[in-house]
Amino acid sequence: ATNPFGAAPASTPTADLIPKGPPGPVPAVQAQACPRGCNIRWIAPNDGGEPITDYIIDVRVPSTDSKLSTGPSVSVGKRAYKVGHEQDAQPTEGDAKGTPGGLLMDHSTSAGAAPKVHYHQVTGLTNGQPYLFTVQAHNRFGDGLESKPSLICTPRGPPDPVSNVRSELGEKPKDKKKGQECFVLWDPPAASSAHGEKINYVVTVTTKGDRMNITTDFKTIGKCKVATTGLSKGRYAVQVVASTAWGKSAAVDMKGLLYIR
Repeated sequence: ATNPFGAAPASTPTADLIPKGPPGPVPAVQAQACPRGCNIRWIAPNDGGEPITDYIIDVRVPSTDSKLSTGPSVSVGKRAYKVGHEQDAQPTEGDAKGTPGGLLMDHSTSAGAAPKVHYHQVTGLTNGQPYLFTVQAHNRFGDGLESKPSLICTPRGPPDPVSNVRSELGEKPKDKKKGQECFVLWDPPAASSAHGEKINYVVTVTTKGDRMNITTDFKTIGKCKVATTGLSKGRYAVQVVASTAWGKSAAVDMKGLLYIR
C-alpha cells in the first residue's frame, strides 16, 4: 500500500493458489467381453484439484454396420459408478475369452488414495450385440469431458441347447449275451449361438446304477451321433449338453430314450 508519505512494506506472500475445476477427460477405456456383459477398465484422469467422486459409463451401440469404434454410435443407457464402492474391483482371470471369475479389490499404492485404475462389469447386455463405452469423471465442480470410445466389445455366452434328441438301433450282436448297440443322435444348436466357437458335447447315459459319459466333438465326427456300446440290457435315460469356451448350454434330458434288448 502507498500514501503521500511513501510505500508500506510488502505483505507476507499468500500460499500458492491452485485453480480448481471439473476433472479432465478419462484418457483410456478398455473393454473385454464376458457372458451378457463387458468388463470395463479405465485410468483415472486429472482430478481438477478436487477428488473425483463419480464416473458415468455410457453404453453405446454402433449406428452403422461399421466394425470401427470411431464410427457413429447411439447411447442405449448410462451406468453410475461411485469411487470407493465395492464396484471398484478387478475381475480375476477367467477363461481365455474373458469369462469373469471372482472379484479382487483394486488397492491403491498409497493409503487412503483413490485407485488409479478402475474396473466395472457392465451386465445385462445382449450376447452377440456389439457395444462400445465412454467414461466421464465427476467432482464437486462438475463433469469432465467424455473419454474417447473404447474398442468394440461383443458379449458372448453359452450355446443354445441341442434339439430333437433321439435314438437309433444298430446291428444285432452275434453274441446274444451282449446287448444291442444303440446310437444317440441330436440336432446341433443354432450356429449363431456358438459365436463361431467349436462346439463340444457331453452325452450321459444312465440307468439303475449304470452311468456312461461320452464326450464327442461335432466338428470332428461330422454329425451329432454317438454309439452307446457296452451297456447291459435295459432302459436308459439320456442327457445331452453342448458347450463352447463361453460355457455350457442347458441340459436336454430324455427319460427312457434307449432300450437295450
